[in-house]
Amino acid sequence: MADLFVKVLNMSITSFWLILAVIFLRFFMKKKAPKWIVILLWGIVGLRLSAPFSFESRLSLLASAETFNVHALQTQVPVTNSSIPAVNQAVHPLLNASLAPVPAESLNPVYSWTFIVSILWLSGIVILMGWGLFRLLKMRRTVAESIPLGANIYLCDQIKSPFILGLIRPKIYLSSGLDPKTTRSVLAHEKAHLERYDHWWKWVGFVILAVHWFNPLCWLAYILFSRDIEMACDEKVICSMDLAEKKQYSTALLTCSTARRAVLTCPLAFGEIDVKERIKNILDYKKPAVWAVIGSIIACLGVTACFATDPKKDISQTNRTSVENLADNGKNQNGAGYDSSSSSALGADEIQTAVGSALFLSAEEQVMFRQAILNRNQSWHPEEYDLAAAHFLPLKKVSSPMSSGSDGEHVTYYGMAFYEEYKVTANGFDSVGGSHIPVAISFDHDKNGYFLTEYWQPRDGSLYAADIREKFPDDIGEDALNSQNYSDVQRQECLKQAKEMTGPMIGSLIDTICQTPAQSSDPQEYIQAHSDEFSKLVSYGPYTLQYCFGEFLKGWQTELRGQIMQAAIDAIAPESQLKLEAANGQEYFDAWKDQALSIARQHDRQWIDDKQPAVGILLDLISQA
Repeated sequence: MADLFVKVLNMSITSFWLILAVIFLRFFMKKKAPKWIVILLWGIVGLRLSAPFSFESRLSLLASAETFNVHALQTQVPVTNSSIPAVNQAVHPLLNASLAPVPAESLNPVYSWTFIVSILWLSGIVILMGWGLFRLLKMRRTVAESIPLGANIYLCDQIKSPFILGLIRPKIYLSSGLDPKTTRSVLAHEKAHLERYDHWWKWVGFVILAVHWFNPLCWLAYILFSRDIEMACDEKVICSMDLAEKKQYSTALLTCSTARRAVLTCPLAFGEIDVKERIKNILDYKKPAVWAVIGSIIACLGVTACFATDPKKDISQTNRTSVENLADNGKNQNGAGYDSSSSSALGADEIQTAVGSALFLSAEEQVMFRQAILNRNQSWHPEEYDLAAAHFLPLKKVSSPMSSGSDGEHVTYYGMAFYEEYKVTANGFDSVGGSHIPVAISFDHDKNGYFLTEYWQPRDGSLYAADIREKFPDDIGEDALNSQNYSDVQRQECLKQAKEMTGPMIGSLIDTICQTPAQSSDPQEYIQAHSDEFSKLVSYGPYTLQYCFGEFLKGWQTELRGQIMQAAIDAIAPESQLKLEAANGQEYFDAWKDQALSIARQHDRQWIDDKQPAVGILLDLISQA
């Protein structure tokens, strides 16, 4: 069920821009275009929200077709794939702070949270559908005592506004006391609804709304859709009327609007809604020009191509996508990144150039392999290292159908697994352990995702080469034995990962320090209670400074967190410490920054790097902002 919710959530997110585009286009099509075209646009929205598939197009303006992926969320550094930097900067720190796996715990937080949220989502569907059913039954009781007037037409004393009720055998209910002219107009309107099958479309719309109840734009879309259904029906009725008949129709509409029904009172009933705008449209109606119809159809096709299709996947970019997702985690934590400009790590194209036999992996696959390598190699003694990184470079993929009756496949990837553990120091990253070894990783792959079935690696010693030649296909066996051909490339990728994970790690340390003693307001008591964590912060030197400066540059660090970061800055850079009684960490940093800018005006960069290196780090961050 959690996987289903993630699927629905992704569908809702990708529909966000489509709904906005339809609302925007609807506004400009209000006067010139026929109303049935607007209904067609809402139909495209409904299809996007409900269809489990979509088509790819190079015209698509969507950043990503899959913002949330369960596999990517369950990694060492949980990530999303929105492909929008602003969104990543807002979401990734929250994921790292709350959902990153903890080795000491057996249950990944993502599993528990997705299960809880999926239960809430399902509960919302049940409540909304139950409420709609309750209103429907209540209306049926209201019209139980009605008098037949004709075929599927009934009069009822208990209602004040006409409507249609029912799906299989829909009935038109009229309020008693309507004069003959009003009755004719009302019946023309309601029969037009039946001819257009609006009683079905509104029910479908309500079900889609119930599934996407957590999306406020879906509520707005349903309200506008309900209004447009009524206006399209009005247009169908009045298209051949003269002015006098339009006035009579408007009078009937006004007569029946004395008890306007809310849009959601009953999902299967049509009441009179937005009467003022409808009357205005009726009296101003002119038959749309041919050019307006053609232009509206072209606009519909454009909106469909740009917002109702998924972006075309570019295989040459997929490997880089996973790296960029992880890079955003580091950048988000300090607002500027961790010396990424000086990193020599290679992107997907460079890896292909360096090792021509390598295959490209999708973002989902790269994250999946990385987690498999981490799970296989990672030590359960976290005191021995600060960060662990992994990279998989595939040499060959072999696929075979799964057992009969299944539409999935069994996939084995043969390649090189690089694993490295690091200690972070003020001077950089010290490797304290790791491995580089050929592996064969097998998955069962179906519509529900990838499921690890085997992680194979050769035995040590004299059996090493024999195991590889026996396990690996003949055309890549010798490549696997020459691991040095790939070690430099993969080592650079792991080092890049380590730099990108430093930000979340520092943020987590600060959060831990801020937890206890909760009753105290003295930051020194928190530091004393977490002396080990604070010592780590100080030992990370420039990386901690980059993180703290980045947080302060965002502003609003007026609480305990800001005071802890202030203490860390002073401990790392005592030569730059201010003799200042500040009300909070943000006020202290603002004064610290002013002093840094003053130093920059008085001295050249060489002097700053020698005498005030912390000032140099801040100046670099400011220049990058």
